[in-house]
Amino acid sequence: MQFLRNTGIVRAFGSIYPGFLDTNENLPDDVLELNRKQTMENLWNNTMLEERSHLNNNGHAVLDGGEIGDIPLTIITGGANDMEGWGESQKDLLEWSAESEQIVVSEGDHFLHTDHPEEVIDAVRTLVSSD
Repeated sequence: MQFLRNTGIVRAFGSIYPGFLDTNENLPDDVLELNRKQTMENLWNNTMLEERSHLNNNGHAVLDGGEIGDIPLTIITGGANDMEGWGESQKDLLEWSAESEQIVVSEGDHFLHTDHPEEVIDAVRTLVSSD
């Protein structure tokens, strides 16, 4: 992947298919352009590769952390995320609190806060206003 980035293939692909680099179409045009440039510059850099290599271990560390007590907890899950084990791990988080709930954004994937901001805002407002 670094080869594709370093040789400009990612940039060329992004020119042909602009949506490939647009992780948030809700951004203003000038910020969207900065986001594209940053994505092309940082895509699959060493830090991202290192983070990816620890993804499963980090997930297990979070799940092994256990309960957080009986406090309100809202898990917002993207329903379109097909990463192996993702749905199950999200359901496991419900066990952390007796006051937990899960909201599944059926069309949502990874960037729920940018792709479906209203659903996230509504969930936060509901959580904050709960007794």
